[in-house]
Amino acid sequence: MRPFSLLVKPAGAACNIACDYCFYLSKSGIAGGAPAVMPEETLEKTLRSYLSLPFDSYAVTFQGGEPLLAGRGFFEKAAAIAKSVSGAAGKVAFSVQTNGILATDEMAEFFAREGWLLGVSVDGDAGLHDAHRKHRDGRGSFRDVMDALAVLDAHGCEYNILALVNADTVRSPERVYRFLRDNIDTRFLQFTQCLEQVGPEEWDRFLCRITDVWKNDGDIGRVFVRNIESALSHILLGQAADCIYADSCDGYFVVERNGDVFPCDFSVEDSLRLGNAARDPWEKMASDPRRLAFAARKCPRHDSRNPAALFERKLRGEIIPLLNL
Repeated sequence: MRPFSLLVKPAGAACNIACDYCFYLSKSGIAGGAPAVMPEETLEKTLRSYLSLPFDSYAVTFQGGEPLLAGRGFFEKAAAIAKSVSGAAGKVAFSVQTNGILATDEMAEFFAREGWLLGVSVDGDAGLHDAHRKHRDGRGSFRDVMDALAVLDAHGCEYNILALVNADTVRSPERVYRFLRDNIDTRFLQFTQCLEQVGPEEWDRFLCRITDVWKNDGDIGRVFVRNIESALSHILLGQAADCIYADSCDGYFVVERNGDVFPCDFSVEDSLRLGNAARDPWEKMASDPRRLAFAARKCPRHDSRNPAALFERKLRGEIIPLLNL
């Protein structure tokens, strides 16, 4: 069995804000009748069974919705389970993808002490961010996110910035990039395409312009953009750091709050429910014919057979020579 990572949804699609582009809202009923937060028993069975597999390393990402709704105790329990599994200590990489707003001092202290990596969503400056990432009463969430980042900074938390590129920000790559670089205390940025709003050609142009400003501002070796790094890894080494470059979609499993398992975050559908992490062996779910068929055909959203052609040509012609590779 090939190694895989877990994408765990401790609170399902529940969230403390109401982003108007959230594709996961439609999945709120997928674990109907389950508790609002993954029960400790489900968490323990899921992690123990996963960490007992004969892998050299393990990766568990908590996502949502908003995973911090699960509370600090949930993550403390996850850390304790990992430390108690024979042979797993020191081999588990935990991370959390979050809007950051619920990151209290106590929670930040835990993440910093345990060395967990956070991915915090910021779409750009206040005008760009607040256009789509709002509270339920219509207030923008930008100020709350920046305050949360200050809390993370105060505790020395390690975090990256995740910017979702939507119909507005796709037209302002330089504005987005320079704001994130100059106003947030991290050197690691990642841009994600909002598939419902941004088409392939727009995305291609956006990545090319991000690469231009990264190069022209002298940020090579100083600011790390995951999109550029992943493309270079694919071009130079033939390695798929992101699923868009992979030959098959089988690098991770999604685990919903009730333990149900699916092959992809974009394909949490009843027809692709592979089993339950608290009950079913991973070997059985990994070899499920539905998963194998899904992996072979790849989700059209992640089709590496149609990569961003202009972006890759730019990297080959302009960036690789600068790196003296």
